[in-house]
Amino acid sequence: MTITTEEAELLARISDFNGPTRRGAIIRSLAAERDALRAENARLREAFQKYFGQSEATNIRALKGEGDD
Repeated sequence: MTITTEEAELLARISDFNGPTRRGAIIRSLAAERDALRAENARLREAFQKYFGQSEATNIRALKGEGDD
């Protein structure tokens, strides 16, 4: 199950209803880490495509050794 950053924040707020909780902090921390990893993944994909100058599918096939007849 995947939740959005907004849903994670809502869950954290519900958890913190009676004051800051460890659970709320953990939810926020995990959502922030996930978002950072997604941003890094996007940055790396872009750099990979720029470096090789090809589509991602072509790059994956090349790495697998497909199409080398």
